[in-house]
Amino acid sequence: MSGRRSVGWLALGAMAFGLAGAGCGGGGASLEAGGAGAGGADGGDATDGAAGVVGDVSAEEKVDAPADVGEAMPEVAVRCPTAAGALAPAAAELVIDDFVGSGPLAGRQRSGAAFIVREQFDATAGAMFDPAPAIEPACGAAAPGAAHIRGRAANTGATFALVFGARDDGGAPADRFDASATTGLSFRVALGDAAATKLLSVQVNLAQSPWDYTNDVTVSGTAWQTVTIPWADLQAPPGAPAFSPSALNQIVFPFFADTDVDFYVDDIAFVR
Repeated sequence: MSGRRSVGWLALGAMAFGLAGAGCGGGGASLEAGGAGAGGADGGDATDGAAGVVGDVSAEEKVDAPADVGEAMPEVAVRCPTAAGALAPAAAELVIDDFVGSGPLAGRQRSGAAFIVREQFDATAGAMFDPAPAIEPACGAAAPGAAHIRGRAANTGATFALVFGARDDGGAPADRFDASATTGLSFRVALGDAAATKLLSVQVNLAQSPWDYTNDVTVSGTAWQTVTIPWADLQAPPGAPAFSPSALNQIVFPFFADTDVDFYVDDIAFVR
């Protein structure tokens, strides 16, 4: 499947992005995407259309999506991965994000029964992404919607991060999610352009820890492939303690400086 998107070159500044008091969903997970805005959990009107949110996030806590898209460029063809929509979906209770919806990646939030995930895309001012990192509604691996990150990072590179939080029994937000009931992470990935870099790095961080736990993936081509990374396979630097999923804080996809990237990512989920 393919479509067309009118785009511009995007220069992204680094964005501050923290977990604050966001409402958890009930038995099912809910997702709001940026763009037109979304109502809160009580069905009220949204006050900020730049980034969609769920739950009881206040106006001060919402994150604005970048607005500077630079000069208009000619329309660019959107090349979905082959076999779009052909894979089986991940189990609903394990899904972190299946990218249903539309809009920019920066500022999205997903709320599950036991966790909150907020998403951010950070890059230095010299980065060029065309189109802006967003959901392509027609390009999902199992259902409509996949994250699409295409462009060239500069200087220190760029990152797409999923930042976790959870409520304790008293209702206060926490900077971690206890994922100890899971054995790892899975996601679907494909290239939009076969000539783009095939190296995708995955980085997992723990709350209150300076260490990065990583695993590198080779993306074979423009067809969807499923990647599974057991927690036990994460590589740690010398001196780092053993990885403990009970304090999961972030899952990060770093994109290296001066490298052409064109990745579709979908169905990020836990593995049991």
